[in-house]
Amino acid sequence: RGELDTPQGVHAWILKGPISQDSAIVVWTDRLESHETESIRMFLGSRRIQSVDAFGNARDVQLVDGLHVFTPTEMPVFIENVNLEVAQFRSVFALDSNFLTAQNQMHQHAFVVHNPWNTTITGELIVTDPADLDISPRTIPFDIRAGKTVRLPVQIVVGRNVLGGPKTIKTRAIISADHDYTLDLQTKVEVGLLNVKFTASWGQAISVQSGQRNLIVTQTVTNTGSDVINLDVFIMAPDIQFHRRRLPPLSPGESATRRFNLGQSASPATAMQIRVGVEERDGSARLNRLMTIPVAENSVRTAQVIDP
Repeated sequence: RGELDTPQGVHAWILKGPISQDSAIVVWTDRLESHETESIRMFLGSRRIQSVDAFGNARDVQLVDGLHVFTPTEMPVFIENVNLEVAQFRSVFALDSNFLTAQNQMHQHAFVVHNPWNTTITGELIVTDPADLDISPRTIPFDIRAGKTVRLPVQIVVGRNVLGGPKTIKTRAIISADHDYTLDLQTKVEVGLLNVKFTASWGQAISVQSGQRNLIVTQTVTNTGSDVINLDVFIMAPDIQFHRRRLPPLSPGESATRRFNLGQSASPATAMQIRVGVEERDGSARLNRLMTIPVAENSVRTAQVIDP
């Protein structure tokens, strides 16, 4: 009957019995260390929600601030007495694409919303987070007939300073169905550049003249597409001037590397963050990443930022 959107490594399958009241969710995690698994917080219905383990031991699921809270374990458990329609509404909700191009222009997308109830539902979807993505409209009314799935159009702009990587778009659905519901929902997207693989690493080098350790940042770009691309790489950091380096035209499959010598920044008294990235030379696409440089130690250290 569907699968809920959960943190990476966590699975939550919806099970439907002969009648709606027999519905349940089976939940488990692939992570071996239970302390690494975050709790799941979501409203699952107004009935008495219980978790039942493989040995038949049952206990009430905690309700905190109107949300049911439970922590998945390596051993599957059954969350019983859930509201099937609420669970199904959650399982279908998503953005129509899980990838957003890091390009400073308007992108046309839509939220996918399904009505699992046997009556028409009305309500509104309110975008609450993330603030760094320009999503409009932020409030979207809906009217969905029983059993139907609709697309609610939105425009999304990825600003030039938005960091690439995974993002979680959070919304709140206010629904009038058999009862009134307020559900906090989320969907995951990746901000990146198609056909571009970008890697960055840092290390230290000893200056022959001064004997000081200099911070060296290395950036490599690979064209994974089928057309020639023209890109620049850049770097920004506190107390360091903005640097941009030009790359040669990259044919399909070609790579280019540029190194930035940031001088004695290799010995910071506190950890520092450096912004690195790649951008179109004559376009609006720009991928930003953050690289953290820890407090300097005697040994040479390296770290990597990799575009998936």
